[in-house]
Amino acid sequence: MLRFIRTHLAWKVFLSYVVVVLVGVVVLATATSLSVPAAFDRHMAGMGAMMSGLPGRRYRSTFSGSCGSLDRSHSRQFFN
Repeated sequence: MLRFIRTHLAWKVFLSYVVVVLVGVVVLATATSLSVPAAFDRHMAGMGAMMSGLPGRRYRSTFSGSCGSLDRSHSRQFFN
């Protein structure tokens, strides 16, 4: 199998593209997992301040609290 890949240029090019796509997916998943919680917290803090009429008011850790409530509601929906 390795000899086949070494002797055929098309397979080398195809496998190089597969490696590039896999690296891109890993980088995208990592960047998303690092940036989404902070962006969600900023968005929810701004929405809370807008709803309460207090500009600049910040809430902390809304992402973890809302994820827990989503998990509980989904588990009730699918397991009851």
